[in-house]
Amino acid sequence: MSGLRARVLLLVAGTCVGLLLAEAAVRLLGLGPPPAPRRVVHAGVSKEWCCGPRLEVGGVHRYEAGSSFSHCYSGVAGGDFDANGCVDYRINGHGYRGPDFRRQKPGDVYRVVLLGDSFTFGEGTPEPLIYPTLLGDVLRGRGAGGRRIEVVNLGIPGNDLRESRLTYQGFGRRLDPDLVVFQWNTNDFPAPNVQEDHLRLIGARYREIYGRAEALRWSHLLSFAYVRLAMGQLSRELIATTREEALTGRYRFDEIGRMHRIAERDGAGFVVLAFPELIRFDDYPYAAILELLREYCRSEGIALIDLLPALSAHPDHELWVHETDHHPNRIAHAIAARELAQGLDALLPPAGP
Repeated sequence: MSGLRARVLLLVAGTCVGLLLAEAAVRLLGLGPPPAPRRVVHAGVSKEWCCGPRLEVGGVHRYEAGSSFSHCYSGVAGGDFDANGCVDYRINGHGYRGPDFRRQKPGDVYRVVLLGDSFTFGEGTPEPLIYPTLLGDVLRGRGAGGRRIEVVNLGIPGNDLRESRLTYQGFGRRLDPDLVVFQWNTNDFPAPNVQEDHLRLIGARYREIYGRAEALRWSHLLSFAYVRLAMGQLSRELIATTREEALTGRYRFDEIGRMHRIAERDGAGFVVLAFPELIRFDDYPYAAILELLREYCRSEGIALIDLLPALSAHPDHELWVHETDHHPNRIAHAIAARELAQGLDALLPPAGP
């Protein structure tokens, strides 16, 4: 018995030493408890995760005209955050991000209207570095049929296919656009059960994961392992839900077709910009959905600009705003602006009169 007891004690002692060494290694590598989720600061009030001064009128989403708010991130500062780890958002007089513009289009303007979600709004990235601003900078020097090109950003975080269409019908078409660009993302699922799963998984489950990680903050090793395992499981659940929709043929793009037809009746061109999730480019989990989108656009005669090939030249984490926020950063926005400008070049009128 004494020999068995000694072996057990030796095994326990070895395990403890191994865990202590692993804990030390994780700390030396700077791993461990993840930074807390972003906080939204508006009118002096700070809240975790969400949201700014957003409004909804007749199904059209926008922010309070002339308002401002910030997203602030913890942990190691990076990207283009200010000294406090924050990104500021200035909302124009129409309730959207970007410079003010005249609702009635001037006669010398060729107007490009962008519709989309948080990728087009540019969450986590300063306004001068988001793709709508960069696109405007590029096209401003080009011209279209003797007119100067103006880019209007109507992107609102959380907008899906239907909400983008309502934004166009309720506001965008009043701007008399010459070209409408709809930014599509792989989380724009029209099926209600998929939308519910994404809200449940990305919203409630994210909060749950980070809340439990906070309780494990005393050990970098345990908190690191828990978050990685939990986020991996969450990713697998999201992918499984999405693939089920694709493989059973329930995924539809009817709202894109409706937007296309409405824009055509308004005399505007229409383009879809596929801005994929920034995740696992080596084995992209939403490839089936993207292929369905390509097939749909071909069948409907809709111009499609797909960013996946250009974005996948980078590791996904190089394109993230922050470890806890996988919105596109300045690198991803620059790629989007470049690819979109090149794709539009064949669709815009010649630069001269």
